[in-house]
Amino acid sequence: MNSDEDCPVTPPKKYKRGSNIFVDDWLTSGEFKGWLEKVPDDVTKAKCKACKTLLNCGKNDLQKHAAGKKHCDNIKLIKASVNIRDALQRPTSNSEQKKISERS
Repeated sequence: MNSDEDCPVTPPKKYKRGSNIFVDDWLTSGEFKGWLEKVPDDVTKAKCKACKTLLNCGKNDLQKHAAGKKHCDNIKLIKASVNIRDALQRPTSNSEQKKISERS
């Protein structure tokens, strides 16, 4: 037996139109914007930043995930949380800003 017959060469994957590969336009789409992230090593996977979950890249799979209770709850928590920088910044009035600039 020949060693070529024992180990056939697998051709590289070809992605057809409509196959489940990541589409960069999804990152700016209102439907997925803000929570979807590209997985650098795998074009067939995406990551949900809110749920910290790997997902298949089918658009239908992503839409089903977005409609799920866990995802919706996580998105609500993120929107309700306060950015630490915003919380630490002290609001200043115009008169306080003028006093500060006059001292300088």
